[in-house]
Amino acid sequence: MANCIKCGAALPLNAKACEYCGSIIYTPKEHLTTVTEPERASEAVQGTASVSAPRFKRVSIGLMLFFAIITLGLYLSIWFFVRREQFIELMPKKNTRYLFGCLLGLHIFYVLGYLSYLVTPDADLLSSVELFGYMFIVMMIYMAYITRAALAEFAASRGSKFADSIVLAILLNALYLQSQINRMLDARLLGEAS
Repeated sequence: MANCIKCGAALPLNAKACEYCGSIIYTPKEHLTTVTEPERASEAVQGTASVSAPRFKRVSIGLMLFFAIITLGLYLSIWFFVRREQFIELMPKKNTRYLFGCLLGLHIFYVLGYLSYLVTPDADLLSSVELFGYMFIVMMIYMAYITRAALAEFAASRGSKFADSIVLAILLNALYLQSQINRMLDARLLGEAS
């Protein structure tokens, strides 16, 4: 039984990609083709990844966490909103276009309401802020769930396994999804935006 060159995991017989890290597995004949004809082989590999794959941008998870902290979490909603076209491309059968804007709007209202409550404490304002907070949390969980499902379904259609943890998607939402996108970019399942 062979092991993955990238992560060292045991590979099943005739595997096309590592089920743990998503690396593409080359047979000895493909490897010789890659060595003797590098340009044609790289074009073939890139062509299979970018023909119908949306183009995502690679982002550092540490940088995302930093921006999420200093923006009171608003960056996470912005992350979903900025990538809405790519996610819509991954799930064309679902009418989700308006959900990305609703998530960002709810989050903005929640942050502004909370900041105004800190300036002038008022019981009525607090109840409104709490309502926006609950609606935002439910919307964020739903968005993480459907976008994770779209990534997992896309990876499965390519014969790979990514974004398979619903719990991590709900708890870490955009951070987990971006880590899976980065892994899918490494495996060349998605096209990389410049």
